[in-house]
Amino acid sequence: MRGVDSISPLDDAWYPVHAIGYNWLRSNGEAAKDVAQRIREIIAYYKRLKFDCSKVIVVTHSMGGLVGRALIHPDYGNAQDLVAGIVHGAMPAVGAAAAYKRIRMGFEGSGIEGYIAKKVLGDTGPKVTAVLANSPGGLQLLPSERYGAGWLKASVDGKEVMSLPQSDPYSEIYTVQDKWYRLINEAWINPAMAKGPSISETSIKLFQAQEFHQDIGSTYHPETYLSYGCDDEKMAWGEVTWQTMRASMFGGGLGQMLGFEKLNIELPAANWLVVDDDGDGAIALNAGRAQNDPGQRFRAEISKPAEIGDGTVPAERSAHDPVRQGKARAAFRQTGYEHQNSYKDDAVLSSTLHAICKIALTSFIWKSRA
Repeated sequence: MRGVDSISPLDDAWYPVHAIGYNWLRSNGEAAKDVAQRIREIIAYYKRLKFDCSKVIVVTHSMGGLVGRALIHPDYGNAQDLVAGIVHGAMPAVGAAAAYKRIRMGFEGSGIEGYIAKKVLGDTGPKVTAVLANSPGGLQLLPSERYGAGWLKASVDGKEVMSLPQSDPYSEIYTVQDKWYRLINEAWINPAMAKGPSISETSIKLFQAQEFHQDIGSTYHPETYLSYGCDDEKMAWGEVTWQTMRASMFGGGLGQMLGFEKLNIELPAANWLVVDDDGDGAIALNAGRAQNDPGQRFRAEISKPAEIGDGTVPAERSAHDPVRQGKARAAFRQTGYEHQNSYKDDAVLSSTLHAICKIALTSFIWKSRA
């Protein structure tokens, strides 16, 4: 009964729950300002009703974790005095390499539900790029500098031949245009040929994303709790590896397939040139020759995800960041759920309730019981 006694003061309060939405396409910093304003309105509402309400407990999911951290940053939400604590669920704390993969190749999904989801979100690179290249919030899901080096790789016959970034993914990968491994295909940004969207505008948004991640990089509430997927059956892209293979049969690979021509991929990998990229799973390359040179061609495809996680956020590379920084009161490493449906899982609900109780006990004054 000791556990019950320790939380018994909590029944002497009312716990209204408010869902606060935001536009995920906008910058998470701008969203934080809107959420902060809504919180101030909610607190004012309960005070008018004569309730003792000075702070709130914030529960986030996925990108909402970035909004929650910006919420308590003085340059964004500036609501640090209004938040008693934050419970993060499935947060891509320093981004997720899946964002790179999806911009290049589209969303993945299996089964009927997965098929519908990827058709809605975009099942090819051109469809996803048209949205995310013009969306500050979407670009803030890319791996930041804190994600670490060497998460974008190329492999020939199982041997690693490229590892990027060395330090800065924004200048080494995201805003690069003359390399085959670039993030953004300029031709996919503005399929409607509308006024405004362009590679220069996307580059500005990318460097703004870098600034945002630098601003909130070490920003966590003193009362931070989190849960995240750490499941070897829900693998995520901790790293993205382009694996090379023979060219397609009608793309220069017939002789390779029949054994008449030995595939000999020249290095360095950074010099490979794009012959064709439809954004649908594989790119056709040649090894550093001019585009009009009918030299030997080959293909590269992104390997399957290989880091434990929740299918989207890699556990060690990203979700674990608050623990690595010593900023989490408690972190619950869990299995059995997929990223989007984390709050449908009983273990997540239990750990979230536990965290809310801990924050409430720590942050509010409770009447003593005789």
